[in-house]
Order: sequence, then C-alpha cells, then structure tokens
Amino acid sequence: MPVDTADYLGLIRALLGDLPESRDRAADECTDLIGAYDPEQITTLLHVLLWSAQVETSPTAMESELHAACEIVSAGAPTDKIAAVLARIDRSRLSGSAIEHYDYLVGEAGRTA
Repeated sequence: MPVDTADYLGLIRALLGDLPESRDRAADECTDLIGAYDPEQITTLLHVLLWSAQVETSPTAMESELHAACEIVSAGAPTDKIAAVLARIDRSRLSGSAIEHYDYLVGEAGRTA
C-alpha cells in the first residue's frame, strides 16, 4: 500500500520548509519508507530532493538531500530523467560525503542516459 497522500505531502512540505534543520530531518525521513512509495511518489520525491539540493543553503541539509536521493536510486528508482537536474547542482559547492553522493548519482544517471 502506498504512503498516504496526506503523509506524503507533509513530507514534501517539510523538505521545502524554511528551517535548514527541518529540511535536513525531512530528507532523512524520506528513506524510512522507501519500499512503501508508489512509482509516482518515488519519482517525484527524487526530483524534489534534487531540486532542493540545487538551491540548498545549508551544507548539512544538502548532504542529507543528496544522501536520500542516493538511497532512493539504489532502491531502484528510475534515473533516466535526473541527469539534467544533476547538471544544475554546482559540484564545487559540495564537500565531504555530499561529493560522493553527487558522483554516485551522476554515475547512475549516466547508465540510463
């Protein structure tokens, strides 16, 4: 059974929240239900995480967003449409494990390009 729509939208709202701590926590929560999302939910969630990472001001939240995206991709989410989104993330702004997450996603997107 897919994640309840109200709960799913609550998670999306949290990912787009004003506080970096809330965005960080929400990104971590994304991975808790990976097996429960329906295909549309997982694809949308993946894109919201990557779009958020493009404009993220907090390095901690950005790392969490990219990590959650990696977990979603490694669970089998389609990657055929994320290359353009990834290209808009400035790799020079990344540090630590965020670089590894980004490189993993680019590699996975390249497999389906």
